[in-house]
Amino acid sequence: MNNVSMFLFNDDEEMKPKPSEIKRLQEGSVKCIEKKKEPYVEAMIFVLQMDREIDKDKHRIISPGGYTFKSSKSEKSLQFDFFDYAGYIDSNDKTKILFETELLDEQSFPGIIDKLNKSFCEDINEITEFYIYTGDDEDPELNLSKIIDISLLFTDGTKIDIKPEVIDKFNNTILKKED
Repeated sequence: MNNVSMFLFNDDEEMKPKPSEIKRLQEGSVKCIEKKKEPYVEAMIFVLQMDREIDKDKHRIISPGGYTFKSSKSEKSLQFDFFDYAGYIDSNDKTKILFETELLDEQSFPGIIDKLNKSFCEDINEITEFYIYTGDDEDPELNLSKIIDISLLFTDGTKIDIKPEVIDKFNNTILKKED
């Protein structure tokens, strides 16, 4: 866990990427091109809606991590996670939070870079796990109400948005758990 970093901001707080972060992402893109690998996911951006307003003083830890996606291009689903993330609470609707994640966790998921590639992601047809940790024992619990949007960013600078019907299908499983 010592490689993990997390930041939680209101969306009106200014945050600029550090030059070292930009350089690391650029180097990753260059390595991908040099090895002639298929572009792979280097980051994921998603918007969630929680079951109540997020108060960054009360809800000190909101940690995304642990995802499983299925694709029609593979018989096996892929589990993955990222080391770094930042969260931004929507100042207009404090039940919504945007997360930016990066740096695939290859330690826990060896070979994920080769597997979570554009071919797999173009035809994601199911989300089977989308875990959000929402606090320590003394923190008031937040629950995920729904995923609003998910975009996967690739080492070649392109992105793929997860289809709304795939997100809706996962959101329906959340509703069933509430019943």
